[in-house]
Amino acid sequence: MTTIKDILADSTAKLSGHSDTARLDAELLVAHVLGMSRSGLIAHHDEQVDPNCIPVIEKLLKRRIDHEPVAYIVGYKEFYGLDFVVTPDVLIPRPETELLVERGLELLEQCEDPLLVLDCGTGSGCLAIVIAKNLSDKKRAYQVYATDISEAALEVARTNAKKHKVNDSIKFIESNWFSSLKNTDKKFDLIVSNPPYVAEGSMDTSPEIKFEPEGALYSGRDGLEALRMIIESVSNYLKPGGTALIEIGSDQGRAVSELAGALDQSCVSYQIKKDLAGHDRMLELLRVAE
Repeated sequence: MTTIKDILADSTAKLSGHSDTARLDAELLVAHVLGMSRSGLIAHHDEQVDPNCIPVIEKLLKRRIDHEPVAYIVGYKEFYGLDFVVTPDVLIPRPETELLVERGLELLEQCEDPLLVLDCGTGSGCLAIVIAKNLSDKKRAYQVYATDISEAALEVARTNAKKHKVNDSIKFIESNWFSSLKNTDKKFDLIVSNPPYVAEGSMDTSPEIKFEPEGALYSGRDGLEALRMIIESVSNYLKPGGTALIEIGSDQGRAVSELAGALDQSCVSYQIKKDLAGHDRMLELLRVAE
């Protein structure tokens, strides 16, 4: 009979050469099929695997060998300590995007209630939901707005908001960036956005990327189309003293600085922040207090 230890070793061997994280992928896929945690696999490694589970694991391994991301195979991805439902309608949350959450929560500590937060291009809802959950835990008075041009993405985000019990605190709006907010007088303490910033035709060698929605990845010939639109308009939606945090590509610091530098510097100030790997990762743009 096959034990958990055996199936993990076999799965890892099959994924080797197809994934740089073969062991981790094997653990996630096997744990998903067996309904266990990764730590549970280790604790029960000598237990036998239900024979009916083996062909299911084999099918998932084939999908991973074909480079389908693990997150889409199992249907979820961890972000900032929470699990998020993901489908091919939304970008898979990346660890580097957590920088926006960490800095955003720091900034909101300095703001007075009631807080207004906007997540522009919400996708899976991970930014809006993590921020909302943290504010709820701290008993803050707040309202989060989350926009996306894709109704399919908004459905995923709503599902995640219900999953994490913050659906009453987030208003989801179908919108192309700020278009649905133009006729409102809302001004936000914090705006966060992880827009598409990959140049069309980019020689991205990752075979996994072809499974993700193009609209959440690519942004014009130079990769700056969405960033240009957001940077040009974002200060109009900030309260005086409010801040926008916008994720950028690791090679876009200079170009984004030029875009932000073209704004009226009597009204805004900005800086480029680096991620833990030392790469340019975020534009922090402040609307100067009046």
